[in-house]
Amino acid sequence: MEKQTPIDIAVSAVGGKQKDLAKKVGLTPQRISAIKRTVVLYQEQKCVNL
Repeated sequence: MEKQTPIDIAVSAVGGKQKDLAKKVGLTPQRISAIKRTVVLYQEQKCVNL
C-alpha cells in the first residue's frame, strides 16, 4: 500500500474528491494535483537521500 500524502488525507476528509478539496480551499483541481505531485516528488527525493 502506498503511503498517503497530506493531500490524500485532506481529500478523504472532505469526501474523497480533489474537486471538493479544491473548492473548499479556493484552488483549481489542477493546482491540487500539481501540489500533490510536488509532495510525492519531495518524499521520493527525501527517501533517496537517506
